[in-house]
Amino acid sequence: MRKAIATLSMTAAAFAVSAALGTAAQASTQAEPTGVEPAGKAPSCVKTTKLSVGPGGSHWMVHNGCSSTVKVKVVLQYAADSGCARIGSGGNWYFTSGYFGKFIRNENC
Repeated sequence: MRKAIATLSMTAAAFAVSAALGTAAQASTQAEPTGVEPAGKAPSCVKTTKLSVGPGGSHWMVHNGCSSTVKVKVVLQYAADSGCARIGSGGNWYFTSGYFGKFIRNENC
């Protein structure tokens, strides 16, 4: 009986601590707006094309068909994501990934 009460007390204490930490974590994530747009899916006017697979890996081209400059990164499967690139309106950006890179999506950065 004592073990059951001790276990119940410890469980209740652990729950109270985790609830308090969860409340503190929620409060700390509610920061003031900074004017910086969070990362997310890039506009549909940004297109990525796999040009070839050759020496050094898969070769890609990202085309900005938008009317303004964009900052994007390419998310790949089976290879490391690209770095962040700034591409002017109508411009292209080229990069190389691992051989088995599969396009997933373009993201703002």
